[in-house]
Amino acid sequence: MWRHPALRPLSREHFAALLVVRDVRWAAHSGDLALIARANRELVRAWRQDLSGHFDREDRCLRPVLTAAECQELDRQHAALRAAFAQVAEVAEPDPLLALACAEALHDHARWEESTLFMALQARLSDAELAHALASLDAAGT
Repeated sequence: MWRHPALRPLSREHFAALLVVRDVRWAAHSGDLALIARANRELVRAWRQDLSGHFDREDRCLRPVLTAAECQELDRQHAALRAAFAQVAEVAEPDPLLALACAEALHDHARWEESTLFMALQARLSDAELAHALASLDAAGT
């Protein structure tokens, strides 16, 4: 799927998130407690080191060019994922069902952004508008 160059940094981060989702799915279905614990740690690490900042950058950079409905949906999904990651991080013992639910929500979110939100932005905005809106991504650490 073609992606505007200004959106590519976010798309690359989505790809990295989907790799974590794959690992959590595999571990949860394996039943191997060591794999489950490692996948939980990786999910929490991905949140703390990558995804939390990713969400913040999206909120800041995308919001000015989103419709009211898109803002609402982005806010809803980000809030739900923040809560899900907090739950995974807080459990004393790795919970494969909790981690899997969080990973599935992350999967659905990344797919929504890629197939719905980014496609709508590419259709609605000129190249210059999209580049301007997302110019601060480089300065923000993406």
